[in-house]
Amino acid sequence: MRWHKVRVIARFELVTTVRRLGYLVITLGMPLFTLLYASLALVPTYLVAQREFGEKHYGIVDESGALRLAAGQIVSVEHAKFSVYASEEQAREALLRDERVASYYVVVADYLHTGIVHGYTRGRAAIGPWDGRDDLAKLVRERLVSASLSPEAAERVVTPLPQRRAFRVESDGARVAEPREAAFGRLVLPVGFVFLLFTSVLMSGGYLLSAMATEKENKVVDVLLSAASSDEIMAGKLVGLGGAGLLQVTVWLLMTLAVRGLLMRWLLPFDVRVPWQALVISPVLFLAAYAFLGSLMLGTGSLGTNVRESHQLGMIWALLGTIPLVFLPVILGEPHGAIARVLTWLPLSAPATLVFRLSLDASGVALWEVCGAILLLLLSTVLAVRVSARLFRIGLLLGPTRPPLRALWRQTRSLR
Repeated sequence: MRWHKVRVIARFELVTTVRRLGYLVITLGMPLFTLLYASLALVPTYLVAQREFGEKHYGIVDESGALRLAAGQIVSVEHAKFSVYASEEQAREALLRDERVASYYVVVADYLHTGIVHGYTRGRAAIGPWDGRDDLAKLVRERLVSASLSPEAAERVVTPLPQRRAFRVESDGARVAEPREAAFGRLVLPVGFVFLLFTSVLMSGGYLLSAMATEKENKVVDVLLSAASSDEIMAGKLVGLGGAGLLQVTVWLLMTLAVRGLLMRWLLPFDVRVPWQALVISPVLFLAAYAFLGSLMLGTGSLGTNVRESHQLGMIWALLGTIPLVFLPVILGEPHGAIARVLTWLPLSAPATLVFRLSLDASGVALWEVCGAILLLLLSTVLAVRVSARLFRIGLLLGPTRPPLRALWRQTRSLR
């Protein structure tokens, strides 16, 4: 392979791509669009929260007498208050007369034996009466336990865990207090790693597949083959267009870090602590995973007869790369369990799984396991590049039709 030709192709692809208006708009505009979209998404969330935590007004009729509520009394619980009525008819009149009363409830006479409660709301209401079931349940619990327990015991029954404190026990036995939000902080690196990896693969893979398929359709590839070999063309495109995708992700990462610096005061409670092992190994895994998936996408995508088909064939590998996300709940629950260990030794899932395991508990991952998984990933990358180079060569020489799989396999094996 003539590396000076690879450099020329890579430089051409990189410079051509980064000068495109669409590339600049996506690179600089995507973070702003994401921020704008997130801001708009917060509006309904804020309105729902205001409705959820704003004080609501209900009516209640205690036919059982178990709650010891007197007619005319107003009982308050967190975020809600209940007006007590002597009969269901009075509660119904209040519901129709007073718009502030959202619903009313009737605790039937044999409630202690049956647990039956009737809920009523207006006929034109968009939601049913049980929108306030949590508030009603809290009221019932408070009234039932207060009759037989001391105030302190009743409070503990109603709110059993009002104050929680978390500690980490280090390997030397020392106990270290940590905020409750620290568990989320430990997921910053693995989640960010997976996001950047798949974003770069999707973006760079999209550039690779689009450029390759367009050049095939326009017969530009015939001119390229007269000046360079298929291996040199593939390597140049993989480095050049891949570099454009990685540059795009780097810009997004720098913008994210800048925003993080501005919001540092609000992020301090999350106590972000990332093991140094995960920080050191992440760049290596990122580049190896990109080369592995990118070469497979380019090799299989080159077999497509048009842009759409090339994207469909190439993106299969990107979807397979999301395997760790499917097993994410299992990995979080047992970072050193059997499934996590198996995923560590699979090239498609090894990068994300290793970063997750090291970020959650670096002491549970042996050095030989890390080195072995990285070595296997690198060997798989070399094999993937070689196989993809053969597929790429066949794909460039294909016409508008594609041979059957058996003939394609025979041609791949015959190439040297």
